[in-house]
Amino acid sequence: MDKLILNLVCIALPSGGFSFLRILCNLKKIINHKSIKMKQVKCADLGNDCDFVAKGSIEEVMAQVADHATGVHKMTITDDVVEAVKGVMTDV
Repeated sequence: MDKLILNLVCIALPSGGFSFLRILCNLKKIINHKSIKMKQVKCADLGNDCDFVAKGSIEEVMAQVADHATGVHKMTITDDVVEAVKGVMTDV
């Protein structure tokens, strides 16, 4: 319940609002950011002779891998490719 109230306050708080609440909102953003697990995918783990490594959130890694696969390896991204990438994705 407290998290819900803090989320609503952070959304509704005007930009020049109460400084204590502004600090709480910024702290909440920092805590949420650090709780996001970073992932990585090594191109070599997908069977390629390539030293490319993508790191970031799941969304960032998937975007980096898609750009790399299509640009460098001239691949088409299919459902099978997406599943293979997810299969070799590890925590950093």
